[in-house]
Amino acid sequence: MSYAISYLFIAIVWLNHHYLLRHATSVSIRLLWANFAHLFSVSLVPFATSWIAESKLAEAPVSLYAVIFATVNASYLALWWEVMDQSEVGDENIAGP
Repeated sequence: MSYAISYLFIAIVWLNHHYLLRHATSVSIRLLWANFAHLFSVSLVPFATSWIAESKLAEAPVSLYAVIFATVNASYLALWWEVMDQSEVGDENIAGP
């Protein structure tokens, strides 16, 4: 069950990431670091999934799993804010004075 939930979660993250970055008009250092943070947090999901399976839903791995989910969501919000800030700046530059 944890594997199926993790797979679905990663699929949703991948789709959101794919469609969000379509709005990026350029690459900045802040955008790169926000993206790295998001991808790193997603990379922790398989570890937590494996630990949950091995421990048969023990409290510590399930708690870590929840913290990782929250971290993935928080890092996605940071990435989203950076893309949207950049997109708004890019729109202003395109529109001209």
